[in-house]
Amino acid sequence: MSDKDKVDGRMGGSTISTHDYLANIPADALDFIEGLPREISDDGERNWAAEADTLRRAEAAERAGSEASSGLGGRRPVICVTPCWQPGEGERTSSNEYATDMFLEAIVAAGGMPVIMPITQDAALIRSYVELCDGFALPGGAGPDPTLWGEDPSGDKALSDPRDALEIPLVRAVLDADKPLLAICRGEQLLNFVTGGKVSRDLLGLPCPLVGHWKHWGAHWEPVHEVVVEPGTLLARCVGGGGVIKANSNHRQCALTSGKGVVVSGRSTDAVIEAIEVSDARFCLGVQWHPEYTWTTQASDASLWRNFVLAAAGKWCWRAGLGEGAAVPAGPVCVAGSDGSCSVSAA
Repeated sequence: MSDKDKVDGRMGGSTISTHDYLANIPADALDFIEGLPREISDDGERNWAAEADTLRRAEAAERAGSEASSGLGGRRPVICVTPCWQPGEGERTSSNEYATDMFLEAIVAAGGMPVIMPITQDAALIRSYVELCDGFALPGGAGPDPTLWGEDPSGDKALSDPRDALEIPLVRAVLDADKPLLAICRGEQLLNFVTGGKVSRDLLGLPCPLVGHWKHWGAHWEPVHEVVVEPGTLLARCVGGGGVIKANSNHRQCALTSGKGVVVSGRSTDAVIEAIEVSDARFCLGVQWHPEYTWTTQASDASLWRNFVLAAAGKWCWRAGLGEGAAVPAGPVCVAGSDGSCSVSAA
């Protein structure tokens, strides 16, 4: 594959080639290899949070959240979380609408108060949540239905339909109300669709400047590839500036071309779009990785959650590429492991 092969996607509004893309990547971010790409190693200790029991993680989130909320005058901004959805296991079993503990704990630790909304197509109810809540967080899950952008349906259609019916009008309403939005994985793809972008169902089939794509599937707890952060973007402000951050990964679909008013603010070094943002919004960011799993060990992810909650509290905003107020790094986070050990992540 020639280094002039085009990458389907836009950075800053224009189509780029893999040659131009690589030319703008910091030298220390390039790790060319022979054969298939390897996983990158985590410089820190193994993510013991995965080993710790839920109560210890929850207690750590509560401690961190109490400290964070004290800086907000004791007020916790209300963060609306859209639910994941699973069908029932039989005729007499209800379907499940839920959020993972890691997702809720990440919001609590950042000083927010998460509220899970129900699956609904009631426009009035959706408007009520938009009026009630200070910020909105969309979790991952089965990708949006490909028929939305004219492709054949996937096997996940039964799982995606209920969430698509809720989240598409919700995202539009949140954008219209100009309230902070953090969209993760599936949420990032749906945000890109709502703003007029395209989504790829097969990221491994996209042009790649390396000999093969990084691992993008099945890794929640530890980072497996790097993301090059575009300087001067909302993402850069949230994670402490442009450069390279590490990310976990669990997705097969990805944003293909960005929507109207959307900036690509992060790509992995295999050219996959990893972060998008709406430039004229107070705070609207979509990331393809899962910072809810790594806020305890990755300073960049803890800082991302903290700044999202601060934006929801009205402490700063981002609009048209100009930040108003200063992004604030996350403080130390300590979670006791099953052996009583403690690991600290600080921005």
